Amino acid sequence: MDLGPISELLGMKVVHDRDAQTITLSQEPFVEAILAKYNFSDAKPISVPMDPSVQYSRDQCPTTAAQTTEMKHVPFRSALGSLMYLAVGMCPDIAFIVSMLAQFADNPGWAHWEGIKRIYRYLLGTKKLGLTFGTSKSGLIGYTDADGASQEHRRAITGFTFLVDGGAILWGSKKQELVTLSTAEAKYVAATHAAKKHFGFDDSLQTSSDLSNTPRHYIVTINQLSHSPKTELTMYARNTLISDITSFVSLSKATSSV
Repeated sequence: MDLGPISELLGMKVVHDRDAQTITLSQEPFVEAILAKYNFSDAKPISVPMDPSVQYSRDQCPTTAAQTTEMKHVPFRSALGSLMYLAVGMCPDIAFIVSMLAQFADNPGWAHWEGIKRIYRYLLGTKKLGLTFGTSKSGLIGYTDADGASQEHRRAITGFTFLVDGGAILWGSKKQELVTLSTAEAKYVAATHAAKKHFGFDDSLQTSSDLSNTPRHYIVTINQLSHSPKTELTMYARNTLISDITSFVSLSKATSSV
């Protein structure tokens, strides 16, 4: 029995554009459901999921019995869990802030709850957006970067994403396991982590005839000295299996100024 073109899959909304030869995946139904569940359907939408001027820390966690009692009536962990599902499944744009706020799930404060509410307001304004595949024929491209150890634990946050033909298929935001001595070192650690992630799923991509001969490469932005222009490093990974416990990745580098 032919039910026609697919429109929904595992809770995801599927949109085909046959003229443009693209397919778009989104989780609009799930976003609308959690907005209604936590009473954010009538909130004011915003354009960014976090305020860069706000710093979250353990000092904002409850320290008195009154503060602890107040937070007991706030569905922080439940609302955070819904956001983690989105961040892993279809929303790489909230991965960084969700992972940051998840550090306080054991004892969240009111400031952390305000951060959660801001993410929901962002989702309200972007719920119709999704991941579109087929906008280009660029094959597999990986991007990675790291922040400047701006959080109180003094560890940089690695961010990475891999795209196939213009659409993201793998992404993540993770606290680095070591304290680096410079932002440049943190970015190389991020590149190493992203390369290991690449080798973890590259074998499955090799089974696709469209991707089997496509070069794999990463774009790593390195902020050098203040008087130097930003340099972009394109790292071509060798076809070598590297596990998550490996501490060194052999990469050949080609540099170009931008």
